[in-house]
Amino acid sequence: MIEVVKEGKTPKNIRQIGQVSGSQKVYLEDYVITYLKQPPSPDETMRVVILYGKKEMMGDELCWFVNGAVGAEKDFFMEKTVIDQESWQKVNDLAGRFFPETSVLGWAIVGNDSMKEIEEQILRTQKQFFRSDQKLYFEYNTEEKEEYVYLFEKGKMHQQSGYYIYYERNECMQNYMVSLRAAERHPEEFEADRAAHQFRERTSEKRQEIHRRRSAALMTCLSLALMLVIMVIGIAMLNNYEKMQNMEQVLYQISGKIDQNGEVEEAAQLREVALAEEQETETSQAVDEAAPSVSREDLALKTEEEEQLKPEMAEAEPEEEQRETEEETQQEVQPELTDSTQEAEIPEESQEVAEIEAIQEVATQAASQQTVYVIQKGDTLAKICMKYYGNLARMDEICEMNQIVDKDNILYGQKIILP
Repeated sequence: MIEVVKEGKTPKNIRQIGQVSGSQKVYLEDYVITYLKQPPSPDETMRVVILYGKKEMMGDELCWFVNGAVGAEKDFFMEKTVIDQESWQKVNDLAGRFFPETSVLGWAIVGNDSMKEIEEQILRTQKQFFRSDQKLYFEYNTEEKEEYVYLFEKGKMHQQSGYYIYYERNECMQNYMVSLRAAERHPEEFEADRAAHQFRERTSEKRQEIHRRRSAALMTCLSLALMLVIMVIGIAMLNNYEKMQNMEQVLYQISGKIDQNGEVEEAAQLREVALAEEQETETSQAVDEAAPSVSREDLALKTEEEEQLKPEMAEAEPEEEQRETEEETQQEVQPELTDSTQEAEIPEESQEVAEIEAIQEVATQAASQQTVYVIQKGDTLAKICMKYYGNLARMDEICEMNQIVDKDNILYGQKIILP
């Protein structure tokens, strides 16, 4: 466990190295310094270490607190950079195990010789593997016992005049250093642990793969079931649609029959109205023929009686009654004049009446002749009567002559006799 420095407060137990100045201050934890100052192994000339920790603003100063370090395998040839991509990946894996709550702050090189010969590779390594905010660089020469702290600014190394060492309980760094010592003393056990760790990782990957396959199979089954349900619903909807179409056709046929019945009833009503009008016409004609003769005779009698009674009524009645009688007489005189005029015109009217009777007689003779008619498409008895007679008066007569029981049931091509 790493004891993180409380925000806004510097560590209590610190030791200053060199003259610290500027707006940025570097704090290295004691176990980290101990690990950095360990000399390389006999078969190596230098070690590369990645530094972990956190940064914090304290007032106007930016403080770098380094409490973790992980060794990296350097590139053997170091033609371009000090470390390679594979080594960087291993360092990140170890940091995730031992320092999970920290972030990369920079790196360090520990060697027996001066680092000026590889300064170009150092700059390339900083540019390729570290961000602009991961600019801390520590350098230690084991032969000369010299240590330097740098900060990269705009692609150049700026040496710091000093730094601080602080002391606190740092279990994460202790555990990392213990693991390195165990690996040095018992390399076989360390390799076995690493093999066991790799085996567990592979087993976990296989389990995850099996879980993914099962999940995929389950999703496939669910998708097939959903497709089957959709197909069933679609078939059911199609069947219902066909049933609805059949129902619509039945309703259409029923409505057609209802419309036909309505037309039949309407034709019957028209026929009755036509018969009633025809009867009224015949009655009015009869009244008109009888009215002139009756009125002429009555008017003649009334005129004679009134002429006889005029002197007596004039002598007997008062003047007022005489005025009324005169008014009535005037009203009755006008019809008399009309009658006399009509009597004068009787010869002309008699000639016209004779002509009309002759025309009616000819029409009656023409109508009495029977006609054979062939039923056409769309014909009804009502249409035929209206076409030939202008009314429906002879529909029953046509039915009797042609022995038609149902007036609304005649056949195409059928021959009927028209009176």
